Amino acid sequence: TVVACVLFGSLDQRPQKTVESFSTTTTGLLKLSDWLSSYHVTDVVMESTGVYWKPVWNVLESDFHLVLANAKHVKNVPGRKTDV
Repeated sequence: TVVACVLFGSLDQRPQKTVESFSTTTTGLLKLSDWLSSYHVTDVVMESTGVYWKPVWNVLESDFHLVLANAKHVKNVPGRKTDV
C-alpha cells in the first residue's frame, strides 16, 4: 500500500490534514492521482524507499511537481515515528 497525506487550508491557520491509503496497482495509483487532484495538490514529496517509489513517480510525474527525498536526510524530530 501507499499512504498519502494532504495538508490544506488557510495559510494563516494551522493546516487541516487528511490521510488515505491506496493500493500499489496501476488502478490504485491512478486513484491516488485523482485524490490528490481533488485537493488541488500541485507538489508531491515522497520518501525514496528502495525501488518502491518508481511506480508512484511514473503515474504522478505528468500531473504534479515531484520531489524525491532521501529517508536518511528527512528523519522525524525525536519522538514517536509514524510512516505517514
